[in-house]
Amino acid sequence: MFAVDIALLDLDVEVRLSNTIRPACLDLSDHFHLRDQTIGYVAGWGNTERGTPSEDLQWARQSYLNYEYCLTNIGTRRTNLRFFTSDKFCIVGVQGSKSAKGDSGGGFTVVQNGGHYVFGIVSIAVPFNSEVVLFTDLTNDVHRLWLRDQCFRLSGNHSSVSRL
Repeated sequence: MFAVDIALLDLDVEVRLSNTIRPACLDLSDHFHLRDQTIGYVAGWGNTERGTPSEDLQWARQSYLNYEYCLTNIGTRRTNLRFFTSDKFCIVGVQGSKSAKGDSGGGFTVVQNGGHYVFGIVSIAVPFNSEVVLFTDLTNDVHRLWLRDQCFRLSGNHSSVSRL
């Protein structure tokens, strides 16, 4: 039910870059591998402490935890097991920061070789655990190959796709 939580948008208009809108890379060649407790960033317009969507882009420092660790240490409630599909990893906030409702679809980026790389997509917060959020793992072979195929397919339509 929560597996393969991934989509790719093909926009008809060019996106204008700004201080809050910047490109991020995809590691389609599988050069980088995350280790437990790797620090990354999640950005989004999710709910604030007041429970309303943010008008400004917010970001949070997050710590990566692999699927096996999540399943063993966090997925002990029977009701949570259905969310832990094999194409997921989880993150926990660093120093009180966390993803929020409304951040779904946003990326988990990690700085590698001076650039931001997207390793996951916000999927779902784990019920009964407000600190843990599950991400669709873009390093999963199925997702990585699908993204590579889509980028190749789209590269004839958009010159910028070939730079991924």
